[in-house]
Amino acid sequence: MATQEVGARLLLTGKGAFLAGLREAKSSVAALNAEMGTGAKDAAAADAAAMASVASSRSKALTALAAFGKYSAIALGVFSVISVKAAGNFQQAMMQVHTMAGVPLKNLNALSAWALNTAPKLAEGPQTLATQLYRVASAMAGLGAHTSQLEKMTYAVGQLTTIGGPGTDPEQTARVLGGVMASGVKSGVGKGKMNYQDIVALALATVGSGDMRMQDFNDLLGSGVLAQAKQYNVSLKDIGSWAAMMTDNNMSGSVAGHLITHAIALLGSPTGIAAKVEAALGLANTDLQQTMATKGVPAVLSLLKARLAAPMRSPGAATELASLGFNSTQIAQMMATGPNKYEQNVLMTRMFGGAKQATLITMALVEQSRLQGKEGAIGGAMGNFPGAWAKTIGLFNNRVKSLLSSLDVLTIEFGNKLLPALTHVAGGMQRLIAWMG
Repeated sequence: MATQEVGARLLLTGKGAFLAGLREAKSSVAALNAEMGTGAKDAAAADAAAMASVASSRSKALTALAAFGKYSAIALGVFSVISVKAAGNFQQAMMQVHTMAGVPLKNLNALSAWALNTAPKLAEGPQTLATQLYRVASAMAGLGAHTSQLEKMTYAVGQLTTIGGPGTDPEQTARVLGGVMASGVKSGVGKGKMNYQDIVALALATVGSGDMRMQDFNDLLGSGVLAQAKQYNVSLKDIGSWAAMMTDNNMSGSVAGHLITHAIALLGSPTGIAAKVEAALGLANTDLQQTMATKGVPAVLSLLKARLAAPMRSPGAATELASLGFNSTQIAQMMATGPNKYEQNVLMTRMFGGAKQATLITMALVEQSRLQGKEGAIGGAMGNFPGAWAKTIGLFNNRVKSLLSSLDVLTIEFGNKLLPALTHVAGGMQRLIAWMG
């Protein structure tokens, strides 16, 4: 009995311990499972967040690509429109070289290619160079100028425009150079016929010798002086020297041109009263004209100045002076010692039709040494053009202009590739509209 009781107690005690152990183990397992479950949830959440980020990035990338494609298409469309317009304007400018200036159509493709290739070298836009080419070709129409000559002349015009800098009108510069070539005016330098190298060299030398800019030189020659110079065989160098002296006296190029034109006519074609004065001075009717034509403006002014200062003893001088209103005392004094300053001014005024008309010639007589200095300065500067061009084209501003010109050329060339197709489409649409109408 006692043994069974002891055994029963041991059994109950072991069972309790076993159950307690089971409960502890179950609790540990439950805790482990709970911990593992939380970790799994955290991992799953992290995976989900990562996937969401990837999806978001992908979506943004696709959106950006779509936007890039959209704006690229828009940009290409805009560039195409700009290119077609630029190409059309250039094509129209070049066509005028044929339709209005008379250059054969077969030469137009070569001239167009030349203009596109040359414009950046001159720091000019292709459209500007095409306009200058038209002006040169128009001036030379009917004179047998070849394509290569037109190219060389237009290139010289571009150089002169770039050297002239801001304020120099490209088209007017081309018009002037072409006009000088077509006029046949002699250069006054060397013995050969006038060429475009002489013209640009004289232009630069004249501008440098007077208070002028390149546009003043353009205005000078655009005044009508070239036709008068041609008629009386006055050289471009003489015109430039006279203008350089006048601009130093605060006259514009245009005003100088008009005054020189008038002065050449007065010296070359004396009026009836002028012939009387010339006779009193011991000059034949054509002496001034012939001296100006063969020896130049400084020479004719020297002749006139010398005769005005000398005693007036030519046959018939007393009669001519009396007819001009001088009294016997004045005539006697003028025949003995020559006219004084007042009498010289009176003679000049009568000879050239009034004080206003005689202004330029009187100024030239007073400042004759200065005029001769201008002649020498222009002659001495004739070789400066190549150096001036090399220095000017290398300037930063002109390098930028050359770059922009290259971009203009690229735009026109792209437009040229589109024009044939668009021209065909436009023609088809016109036919369709005509059919519908």
